[in-house]
Amino acid sequence: MVEESRMAGSPGQVNSGDGTAYGRLAEFLRQQIVAGVLKPNDRLPAEPELSDAYQVSRNTAREALRVLASQGFVTSKRGTSGGTFVAHPSTDQLGAQLGVGLGLLAESEAIPLEKLIEAREMLEVPAAEIAAMRRTDEELAELQRCLDDTSPVAPDGTYEHNRAFHGVLLRATHNPVIEVIAEPVFEVLHRRMDRESLSSETHQWVNDEHREIAQAIEARDPLAAREATRAHLRSLRRLYSTIDKRATRDPK
Repeated sequence: MVEESRMAGSPGQVNSGDGTAYGRLAEFLRQQIVAGVLKPNDRLPAEPELSDAYQVSRNTAREALRVLASQGFVTSKRGTSGGTFVAHPSTDQLGAQLGVGLGLLAESEAIPLEKLIEAREMLEVPAAEIAAMRRTDEELAELQRCLDDTSPVAPDGTYEHNRAFHGVLLRATHNPVIEVIAEPVFEVLHRRMDRESLSSETHQWVNDEHREIAQAIEARDPLAAREATRAHLRSLRRLYSTIDKRATRDPK
């Protein structure tokens, strides 16, 4: 079990006597996990010990652990050697949590649209270069399946193909850190795009530019993949800006 000294904090700040005490306790423990004070496989104190240490009710301690479990920070095991343990984080969980945080910041306008676009270019352009060197035949086939060969391109379903294309490209880097960081930025940007306002012509040029990127990755040409992706994201930058200005002028 984790030594009490490693979990030292400010119990008075956790317990304010209102209905959000479990949320503050969960946040306090979450911060200790993120900071590495609590490490994967560490066993947390049982509910009575948490209750005594942080001057909260057992129900508050139980709810705090439930919140952490729902977020993937802890896991429970039954039996004589059971208890609540700090979980090994997965890339999916980390990416989802980052996506939620970025989404909230973007909605509050704490992160302007242009900063998200800039971050995406910084991540995805070199990712395409790496993918061209590391992609497997299976990943190339996935990229090609994301391309719509119909003409003209129908908006229905095409958007999801476009979204999937970028996800496969990131996965083809075989670097989970790139995926964890880049995918949430990509997802937040796409949530801000009004898909219904996109014309068939827009879908067509997006698809054509994806095809150029896929061809460079197929040829294992990292420089061509990098430059094709850079050009594509700069085109998207103009599209995102146009949509964002339209939404600002005519809010729903």
